Amino acid sequence: MFRCALRRGIIGFTAGIAVDYIVAMVVSFVLKLGYFMPCLASLPEKVGGEMNAVVLQAMIFGIIGAAIGVVPVFFKMSKVKGAKRYIAIVLTVIAFVLLVGMSAMYMT
Repeated sequence: MFRCALRRGIIGFTAGIAVDYIVAMVVSFVLKLGYFMPCLASLPEKVGGEMNAVVLQAMIFGIIGAAIGVVPVFFKMSKVKGAKRYIAIVLTVIAFVLLVGMSAMYMT
């Protein structure tokens, strides 16, 4: 069970980072900026530089992707029944929501 969750988490992490860069490319193209903007324009000012902003945004998207990848494992748990299963699901969803909220705080 742990191996499956870890594997899905790693795949979700890499998929989250890939989605981050695909979204950044599409936004840069749609806005016709003429250059690649890997993060929001206001984010480097808040975190102390463009490199810090890109790393922060990539990590946030990676963690969100990992959380999305791990949640289905909890739905497949057959050994854990009843309340423990739903507590695991609820805690994962709460962690995901808190992470999205914290990322939204940095992104605005």
